[in-house]
Amino acid sequence: MRPLLDYAAIVSQPVGLEEVLASRDSRAQRQKVLREKTGCPVITLSLNLPGAIKRTPLSSFFFDRELAWLKLILGRLGALLEAEWIGQGVGGDEAVLAVSGLPAEALKSLTLEQELRKEASRLLDLDVQDQAGRPLKRVGRGLAPRTCLLCDQPAVVCSSRRAHPLEQLTRKVNDLLAAYAAGILADEVAGLAAEASAFELMVAPKPGLVTCRDSGSHDDMDRFTFIRSQASLIKYYRQSFLLGWEPGPGLEEKAVRLRHLGLEAEGTMEEATGGVNTHRGWIYSSGILLLAVGEYLAGVFTPPGPGNLFDFLASRTAGIARSLEETVLGTPHFYLLSRRLNASPCPAGVREEALGGFPSLFDLGLPVLRRALEAGDDENTAGQRTLLALLARVSDSTLQKRAGEEGAEAIRELVVERLGSDQLVEAASGLPAAGLGHLMEELSERFTREGLSCGGVADLLAASRFMERLGRLLVTDL
Repeated sequence: MRPLLDYAAIVSQPVGLEEVLASRDSRAQRQKVLREKTGCPVITLSLNLPGAIKRTPLSSFFFDRELAWLKLILGRLGALLEAEWIGQGVGGDEAVLAVSGLPAEALKSLTLEQELRKEASRLLDLDVQDQAGRPLKRVGRGLAPRTCLLCDQPAVVCSSRRAHPLEQLTRKVNDLLAAYAAGILADEVAGLAAEASAFELMVAPKPGLVTCRDSGSHDDMDRFTFIRSQASLIKYYRQSFLLGWEPGPGLEEKAVRLRHLGLEAEGTMEEATGGVNTHRGWIYSSGILLLAVGEYLAGVFTPPGPGNLFDFLASRTAGIARSLEETVLGTPHFYLLSRRLNASPCPAGVREEALGGFPSLFDLGLPVLRRALEAGDDENTAGQRTLLALLARVSDSTLQKRAGEEGAEAIRELVVERLGSDQLVEAASGLPAAGLGHLMEELSERFTREGLSCGGVADLLAASRFMERLGRLLVTDL
């Protein structure tokens, strides 16, 4: 499957009737070649797109994912893919698969199910031919003819009469494809956010923080509290991403809606944990990031694309954070929330980070984590390096509350001293693994003994993991 950023490079070009007919002839020849080569029935996958544009970034994304689904299910059913042809002809994306292990009737049954599994699946054109080249038709299998995209009439009737304007058909197709892509990507990105939060929990030891090994300096939560909390946030991740994906609302409206989603997520979290705040800072940070990621990925399907991922996110998250601050002041029903959030003269901690476009994430946490993984560190060691670098720089509000401003600054200075340099990316990346482990154990013992914690740093560790995984999603095969 192609990397996501490749879709931004797809150029939509109109094709004429002669080219479409020639493409059909070429497809028939490929079907014949694969049948004769393998002696197997063949499945042909293409798309039914009205009008002269037969290939767009969204249609190719849909085609690729549906082809991947079909091949996956065939494999899980025990069928074998004996030969395949996949290409982008003038008629659009298409694939021909020669399959053994299942008779043609079984393959037709599967493709009919695939045409029903999602709303956009009605755009699929899935043909099955047996070994002799005989096509298996829908007719005679108790299935109603395919209906029109815009009404309840048979599609063939509306098509022959040109019953609907092409512009309406095209808009409907684009809406179906966009909704399909949004749903698929919302699931994948929400999964990355959930994995990032779990990654932060699993890295151990960490100073004062809950891990898979112990509860650090916390006596009101443990790893099971975290698991319940993490599971409760998956819906919030999807909603935040989809809010970013929406093309209509302006930033102010999105900020108000994101604030509502965040408040709901906090309530859901506390229901899951019995009132314990395990992830309030992560709810705030991840919501902003996910909204921005939704906007970015929507832009991937609008050539020439939205540019560099991390540059876009740094700029956009700062704008979202500013709107969150402004709307909490200007929205009447946020009055009490505004008083609580603005009790101090200026935003601090994670709010300060967000307003700056998460500099500690993009300039420090993410580079350290990527370097460590590329250098061959295991994930736990890479996570510890990242957390240590963040601890040396970030003004963590949790740590300041527990240690005081002077105490928190003293800890940051100690970490910089032990790293041997204030060039934190290089220092954290170059620290020998044995020295790293010893320092983390020492800090963990001290934090637990003194009742210290660094929740803001933990959230930035999770965010670093989220960004690292998102970068791989965009530029590597899934």
